[in-house]
Amino acid sequence: MTENMMPTVKAVVGTITWQEQVAYLTAYTDQVVAKYDGLVFTDQQMSEAKKDRATLSNYIKDIDSVRKSVKTKWLAPLSEYENAVNEQTSRIKTVREKIDAQVKEYESNLRQQKKLRIESWWKENGNKSINVEKVFDDRYLNATYKDSQWQHDLAEKKNKIDADLFAIAQMTTPEGKMDWCMTSYLNTMDLGQTLQAWENHLEQMKRIEEIKARQEAEKRERELTAKSESINVPAAAAPVQQEEIYTRCFRVRGTRNQIIALGNYMKQNGISFWKLEDR
Repeated sequence: MTENMMPTVKAVVGTITWQEQVAYLTAYTDQVVAKYDGLVFTDQQMSEAKKDRATLSNYIKDIDSVRKSVKTKWLAPLSEYENAVNEQTSRIKTVREKIDAQVKEYESNLRQQKKLRIESWWKENGNKSINVEKVFDDRYLNATYKDSQWQHDLAEKKNKIDADLFAIAQMTTPEGKMDWCMTSYLNTMDLGQTLQAWENHLEQMKRIEEIKARQEAEKRERELTAKSESINVPAAAAPVQQEEIYTRCFRVRGTRNQIIALGNYMKQNGISFWKLEDR
């Protein structure tokens, strides 16, 4: 169907008698502008300024609502026409979507069948130790990607994998490198990345060993320090055995200096004494 086959839509612009209304609005606006334009308010008159500002905002809203009302009425016939046309478009879209679902299901089946052929080809011609998902490319399922193309691509990948695995199998030093690289390669499928990962692994192990050696050295140093300190600590003094206290009463005779010397001796040796009554 083309435009020439459809009846012509007669869109006649209606007449809006707006000149009289706009003339009224213009006269009204002249009065508002004359009243408020040029007003200067002092700080004490700010409340009045806010009221006037609100009044002018309401004038603007009122005038704009008139414009919107006229526009809605003017566009009403156009909206009615668009709704009628869109309804027909929607009906056609519904039919198209039903057909589209069938086409997509058909294409999905073709892609699934093609993927099964690719998996079967790899099992027969590819490397048995590598899962097909490791070498699969979603482009293979495109309708424009011919069987000869994906077969050629997979054959090249197979040859590269065989060469990489052979190179890894020749690794003999250091101990464990071959097994480590083989495991890594089967995950990455990239020999260069695998070898770089091995170097990173060695560097990491080296750092771990250095940390362990430093920790062991610090531990031995702490132990030697603790042992040295324990040797230098003086032995605890043996507890002093408390001697039994006795009391003896006796009289002494001597010169004044002798008596004073005897008293000083007893004081220095912690001997308690007291003076008795003379007899």
